[in-house]
Amino acid sequence: MKKITSFLFIFSLFLLFSNQLFSQISTFPHQVSFESASDLGTTASDADSKWTTAISGSVGGNALDEELTFTRHTGATPSNAGAGTGPSASAGGGYGSYYIYMESSGGTDGYTAELVARFDFRCYNSAKLSFIYHNYGSGSEGPATAGIFIYNETDDVWSSQLWASSSSNNSWYWQDGNSSNGMDISAYDGKVVQIWFTATSGGYRSDFALDYITVSATRNSSMTWDGSSSTAWATAANWSNDCVPIAGDAAIIADVTNDPDITTDVTLEDITINSGAILDINSTGSLTLTDDFTNSGTVNLNSAADHFPAIKVAGDASGNITYYRYVNPVGTNEWDLIGSPVDGLSISSFATTNTTGTATLAT
Repeated sequence: MKKITSFLFIFSLFLLFSNQLFSQISTFPHQVSFESASDLGTTASDADSKWTTAISGSVGGNALDEELTFTRHTGATPSNAGAGTGPSASAGGGYGSYYIYMESSGGTDGYTAELVARFDFRCYNSAKLSFIYHNYGSGSEGPATAGIFIYNETDDVWSSQLWASSSSNNSWYWQDGNSSNGMDISAYDGKVVQIWFTATSGGYRSDFALDYITVSATRNSSMTWDGSSSTAWATAANWSNDCVPIAGDAAIIADVTNDPDITTDVTLEDITINSGAILDINSTGSLTLTDDFTNSGTVNLNSAADHFPAIKVAGDASGNITYYRYVNPVGTNEWDLIGSPVDGLSISSFATTNTTGTATLAT
């Protein structure tokens, strides 16, 4: 019967190693001026990736069941000249030549159009919403009554009305009247939300238009491991705000019951392992850092017969790493070729430090 032996390598890391998410909109800024027909969704499921208008279906459990929809258009609305409602053209310039609007002709008094999209702010802060709108009705039976509501899916809560327009103005305006600074919706940082525009017709002079809708947010500077679900690195529930860190992010490993296991290739900017915390990088995993590695806890590299984990650090590094290095079955006069796992460490020093028991490292 063969016996498998592993050497326990312990070393301080000073230099580079030489051995080697939900379907909602989550990329920001998300900006659309409806220049392409594909910019406007027409079925409820489209709301996961774009602004959507429909009269049937549901978005995250909320029904799209009103009577009217928004339509993509260029130039004047059909009722602009005859009825005196709606824009005569887009805002032009950098806003493009298309916009979307609610057509209010044909006995639509009291009818409503809805526009909705789902956004994932779990990894973000400082969320904002900006847009331009046109709400013109030259006489009675207009203009439209428009508003914005946000449904917080994370906490299952609807907002009150966050913005409103019911006055007639034959011009394009920013949502706050005079600037593109945007509405502060940072109350929804860290949440998954639905943003709903509604426009209700007051009659045939209620053509309401929207364009250049921008949702912006700033990605969080770091994510903290809480291990609330399991030891799986890529499981969102194991991270603060359910946000798995990606390239460019910094990760903090906290001292919790479930310690994280890296089993795939992970790239980050920085990582900090707190005192008492443990990080395991298993045989199929690797960790590449474009900046710093700071370890006040325990980091284990666990190799196997055919896979060897790695850490690569481009910045400063501090703390110890324990490398569980797989070697072949023990036999008479049998050898494994093992190199120093860290750049700059002499093999003689490595051999002296790691000779233990019946295993012998020779140089």
